[in-house]
Amino acid sequence: MREDGRVSLFREKQSRGEKITMLTCYDYSFARALDGSGVDAVLVGDSLANVVLGLPQTREISFEEMRAHTRAVRRGIPEGVVLADMPACSVEAGGAQAVRHARELAAAGADAVKIEWGDCCRAAVRAVREAGIPVMGHVGLTPQTV
Repeated sequence: MREDGRVSLFREKQSRGEKITMLTCYDYSFARALDGSGVDAVLVGDSLANVVLGLPQTREISFEEMRAHTRAVRRGIPEGVVLADMPACSVEAGGAQAVRHARELAAAGADAVKIEWGDCCRAAVRAVREAGIPVMGHVGLTPQTV
């Protein structure tokens, strides 16, 4: 997973002033429906904690659950851009664990990871980027840090 691969689409579109389209996807069947739809990227969001698993907070999603859903979405979208949320437990423990988890999400099929901003994430973002894994920042609502 390198930024000059599929993820470079974002920089290209940005340089042309084009908008990027992205939808959240949690499973293989929905990924198959999105594959070839023209959507620029899909996000395996930690909101699957609430939407799919019935958990009360996104913070309760485990890394193993995020990895399994990332793998399922990649199987459904073999060529498109897949981003995976880094669960709170992956970032709060520090840079080394964040890199290990980001690498595992990449091995599961993620082209980049998304990290929700918070006081603890600066070191994690730096470490993951230095490991060569593209990072997308989270904007908008930040349920992990509420």
